[in-house]
Amino acid sequence: NAYSPSGNVTAKVVYANYGRPQDFDVLSTMGISVKNKIVIMRYGECFRGLKVMNAESRGAAASIIYSDPAQDGYSRNDNKGGGVYPNGPWRPPSGVQRGSVQFNTRCAGDPWRLYATSTSNATVEDICGGYGTKDLIPSRPVLPISYQDAAPLLSRLGGPSAPNGADFQGGLEFAYTVGPSAFDVRLVTDNRFVPGKIPNIIA
Repeated sequence: NAYSPSGNVTAKVVYANYGRPQDFDVLSTMGISVKNKIVIMRYGECFRGLKVMNAESRGAAASIIYSDPAQDGYSRNDNKGGGVYPNGPWRPPSGVQRGSVQFNTRCAGDPWRLYATSTSNATVEDICGGYGTKDLIPSRPVLPISYQDAAPLLSRLGGPSAPNGADFQGGLEFAYTVGPSAFDVRLVTDNRFVPGKIPNIIA
C-alpha cells in the first residue's frame, strides 16, 4: 500500500472485521488485545488508511487488509451478468486491492507538502493544523492481500467468534473467529519513499 513503511514483523494474528472503532471495541469487550499483534481487516465501511490508523492507535504491530468476497467477490454473484472477473465485475480470488493508507482524516494530500514547503517558509505542521508528516502516515507495515491468501489465515485463526450482532462474518465458506492465532505470521514490506514529479495533462 502507498505510504506503508518498510518492516519485518513476526506476531500472532487477530481479526478485526472492518477495522472501525466499534470493531475494536467489540474485541476489547471480549478481552482480546491487538497490542503487538498483526491485525487482519477486510475492506469496506471505512477508508483503508483509517483502518490502519485505528489498528496502530491500539498498538498493532502491523496490518493486513484483504477484499472479502462478501463485499467484492463470488458472494456478489447474481443473475444480471454478475460474477468474478473475467466473467463479471467482481474481484477474483487472487485479486488484490492496493491504494493509499494515509491517515487522511487528519490532513489529506501530500504528507510532505513538497509543493508548499519547497517554495515558502511554511511547514507541514503549519499547513496541517499541527500534524507533522509522521502523524499522517503509518509507522508500522501494511500489506494488502487477496481473499485467496486471507482464507488460510482466517480459517485457522482459532479463538472465539464475535458476539451475535457484531457482524464479523464475511463471505468465505467457514465460520469466522477473531483469534489471536496460536501460530506466528511473518509480514515483510520493502518500500521506498521517493519524491517525484507527476505530470497533469489537460486537453
